[in-house]
Amino acid sequence: MVEMIKRQLMKRYQDKKELPGTFTSGVCPRIMKQIEGMKFHARNFEPTLAGEGIFEVMMGVSNFIVDIERKTCSCRKYDLTGILCVHAVAVLMHSKLILKTMCTGTIVYMHMLKLINP
Repeated sequence: MVEMIKRQLMKRYQDKKELPGTFTSGVCPRIMKQIEGMKFHARNFEPTLAGEGIFEVMMGVSNFIVDIERKTCSCRKYDLTGILCVHAVAVLMHSKLILKTMCTGTIVYMHMLKLINP
């Protein structure tokens, strides 16, 4: 019984160790799926360049300020979670920048791969 549990744990550890090697990008697949879903909603926003890397994003009467260089948005979701908000996605789509490069280090797998595979 103990030997069987030991083998199951060893197999699970091995599977978990190999899993990050199958990812095609450094960003978590669940987060990439969220960002891909935001692209649909981001089409409704209208970004306007307000300065060096600063955009005003409008939809109806609401507006938000997105600073691409500092990776901030006035909705604060981007600041708090590190995951792109729909306003930042709208700006990045408008600017034709790569979405994966704008995610902060907390949701990127590359820093975890170094710990798992020393």
